[in-house]
Amino acid sequence: LVLQKVQAEERLPADLQERLTQTTDLSRFIENTIDTWPAVLGFEGERTYLVLFQNNMEIRPGGGFIGSYGLLTLENGQMSDFKINDVYDADGQLTEHVEPPAPLRRYLGASHWYLRDSNFAVDFTRNASLAQDFLTKETHDSVNGVIAIDTLFLKNMLEAMGSVTVPDYNTTVTADNFYQLTQTHAQKDFFPGSSQKKDFLRALSHSMLMKVAEDKSLSYAALLAQLGKSLQEKDLLLAFNDHSLQKVYTVNNLSSSMWD
Repeated sequence: LVLQKVQAEERLPADLQERLTQTTDLSRFIENTIDTWPAVLGFEGERTYLVLFQNNMEIRPGGGFIGSYGLLTLENGQMSDFKINDVYDADGQLTEHVEPPAPLRRYLGASHWYLRDSNFAVDFTRNASLAQDFLTKETHDSVNGVIAIDTLFLKNMLEAMGSVTVPDYNTTVTADNFYQLTQTHAQKDFFPGSSQKKDFLRALSHSMLMKVAEDKSLSYAALLAQLGKSLQEKDLLLAFNDHSLQKVYTVNNLSSSMWD
């Protein structure tokens, strides 16, 4: 209550006010969702989530073009598996025709509808449901929910980490060069069926996770602050198949859901 009073009266320096706002966002997220964590994090059984990497530099109604996707498996609060794939690998396995929305056909010349363009709604819960349908049609995988992140989410995490070395590519990734390096590895010498984009993202994600696990000098407060910022600014979106779980995230505006 004291913190809220001080913030409301704007008696703090601007930089401290911003930091406290980010911390408050994260605290509110924890307070409002912590009861769901045992189920979400796999303490009540293994959970697998579809992770959509949305490129917000190539805008779509749901946040950005889906260039890659991952399958994240959690069990007892720990990540047991995380595989990243190029979305075209999955889309190439679709054996049936799915009619695209009229604007996709008209303005993008799309004659079929695929996972990569599934985020056509502004309501993320609708996109999540569609993405799961496409995933099942294309790869026969099933998941317990969908997580969407964009380039700003990864950039936010890199802001907190400072820099991450990716040994497989002999390069150091920072918040400043992240997007350029990702685009370079995605487009340089590209050919249909190439795996260079997913390989780079996989290597970068692995390096980021290793740094979080092993770097004792890393500021977890900074990481949490950036996580709160990403949730607040919708660079990280969450949707779950379990309706009782989803209600919690919907009413707390964590799924970009047009529920009203």
